[in-house]
Amino acid sequence: MKTGLSAILVALLSACVNYAGIHSDQQMAAPQQFATTQSLPAESGHWPAADWADQFGDAQLKALIDEALKGSPTIAQARARIAGAQAYADTAKAATMPRVDAS
Repeated sequence: MKTGLSAILVALLSACVNYAGIHSDQQMAAPQQFATTQSLPAESGHWPAADWADQFGDAQLKALIDEALKGSPTIAQARARIAGAQAYADTAKAATMPRVDAS
């Protein structure tokens, strides 16, 4: 009896769920969308090359840049850290949300 009642309750609750309209409207920004010719006038609108500091011929500047980049995460690593932090925050917040179970 309990099992049958639980199955009916779960079926009724799942019938109330409406997924219509749930979508993401986020889109990647196209590089042409940015006014790089105005923000980077010396480069004619092109992003500076990765070796931009070599034009100065300063070994100390190159060493400082290498040291700074050595300890910095890549974009993928930074995104993974953010996703991990978000998952941790969601887990911590889960205890404050309503819960439905069949026990």
